[in-house]
Amino acid sequence: MALFERYAGRTLAPPIGLVWLAIVALYLMIDGLRELRFQAAGYGFAEMLWYLALTIPRRAYQVFPFAALLGTVLGLHTLAQRRELIAAEISGARPGRLIRPLTAVLILALVPALLFGEGLSADFEMKARSYRLRAITGLVSLAGPGGLWLRDGHSVIHIDQPLLDAGGDTDFRQLALYKLDEHEHLTTWVRAARAQHTAAGWDLFAGEITALDENGVRREAFDRLLWPTRLAPGTLGIAVLRPSLLGIRHLRPVLDYLRSNQLDDRHYRMALWERWFYPLHTLAAALLALPLVGRARAEGGRGRILLAAVGLGIGWFVVQRLTQGVALAAGWPPPVVAALPLLLAAAAYRLLSRQG
Repeated sequence: MALFERYAGRTLAPPIGLVWLAIVALYLMIDGLRELRFQAAGYGFAEMLWYLALTIPRRAYQVFPFAALLGTVLGLHTLAQRRELIAAEISGARPGRLIRPLTAVLILALVPALLFGEGLSADFEMKARSYRLRAITGLVSLAGPGGLWLRDGHSVIHIDQPLLDAGGDTDFRQLALYKLDEHEHLTTWVRAARAQHTAAGWDLFAGEITALDENGVRREAFDRLLWPTRLAPGTLGIAVLRPSLLGIRHLRPVLDYLRSNQLDDRHYRMALWERWFYPLHTLAAALLALPLVGRARAEGGRGRILLAAVGLGIGWFVVQRLTQGVALAAGWPPPVVAALPLLLAAAAYRLLSRQG
């Protein structure tokens, strides 16, 4: 049986890897078609390809659970077509014996997936969005551990905490704005605890404005201040990462900031727990393929089995997102919400096992 498990693992690994690459390539093609509408003088085909290349780690991390499900189905179908599953059952190996080699293969594949998601995804995504914003608008936009830097006309802006609120709108915290004259000399700087970017300009709250002129330095506190902008509304949305795109090492400091300032952190806590549960979610998605072993032997058609797997995977992920959205809106604890997909996978596994 140990020999069968090793052989099954070697059979399952290539389809998972190939499907993973194929899905990432498909998404890049779709994203490339979408990017064609943004073609401009500074954002041509070469710039678009570089932007897409920077998004590969994010895509690879996002689609891996789905690729694990489809790749497992293809690997099982190969074993079924060769009658190797029947031979294994005659020798006393039940389909459940496939769990060990499948788990081993997924653990090995999770190493690059987690490297993409935790080590590269957030940094590369921010570079990609900043590069895209600069290429399309001509504005300087840099982001990283030091926050977000922007050039807005004669103003240079630093945002320490570029966040998204519960509605998905930009909500900036700890903003510093520096106004330069035509000789690039500093004339005014503004600090604000909170800011929003609208069509009317920068809406600044709870801060202080300092002006430099021939009469010296003048400081004045304000509760609210409107500052002109040349940025189009919504432009900054592409330079701010959503919580689901941030890695654990990026989410922790944001959560510390939100907690210390008593701000709503539900979406960021949910994103953190989803990151912790990611390996289990991936394993659960792949295990959903095991009950299809009987169908693979009975029906035989690769296309039919693959279609069933695609439907199963899409259905599971849609239900997962809907359930998480409802549970999060109802105020359930994020660890419970993050564990819901595992319960859904267990129920689906039991149902498919009975039908198979």
